[in-house]
Amino acid sequence: MATKISEQEKKDIEESTEESELHPAAVGLAVQHNELAVPGINIQGLEEADPATIPLPFARLVQPTSKGVKTSEGEEAPVGSFFFSDTNTALESPIIVILKGKHGVKTFNDMTTGEPVQKKVLAVLGYIPETEKVFILTLSVMSFNGFGHFMAQLKEKHAEACFQYQTTISSHLVENDRGKFYVADFNLGEELSDELYVKAAELYAQYQSVVSTKPFDEKIEEVSEIDPNDIPAEPE
Repeated sequence: MATKISEQEKKDIEESTEESELHPAAVGLAVQHNELAVPGINIQGLEEADPATIPLPFARLVQPTSKGVKTSEGEEAPVGSFFFSDTNTALESPIIVILKGKHGVKTFNDMTTGEPVQKKVLAVLGYIPETEKVFILTLSVMSFNGFGHFMAQLKEKHAEACFQYQTTISSHLVENDRGKFYVADFNLGEELSDELYVKAAELYAQYQSVVSTKPFDEKIEEVSEIDPNDIPAEPE
């Protein structure tokens, strides 16, 4: 059960965290113990409410086969852009903070046979600092390789949290015997400021359960942690 801490207690914790130069492990430990952020909703009377019930907007990578994906201006969303469902806007290379990544198995209806087919999908819980938008980006297995490179970049920097750095997400066109499609790229950027890092840690504490426990839709059959060994060397 989430507990409410006083402003003075929060100030004391923040000051002690500042003394340790906001080391990721220290911040992460504070979050886990409800010291830096309450992992519920920070509204009095809703402290014990489950944030997993909050409807977050979805984003997706627009493909050449995408139909009827129109922006708020009534124009077709550019292929290779990231389309956000809440505002009907398409962004080419947004700068985000990745709060969490997971993959699940999603059931689709085969376009030829009509039979249900299970396919792996990647879900990224992200945050856009410029607009303070928290969202879920869903990607197909084609983009697993790009996310694998993102994890490799974090390991090279000895990162202890994926939200230590800002990330630019973009896409590039791939062509094979199945046709042409876009895959996502994740390019690690600058390390977050202390203030933004604390904000990201708070958002992670509040919203990570949305990806952990809430199905993306009624057709999600299973959700599990990302297994690096499951990332294909080449897009399938």
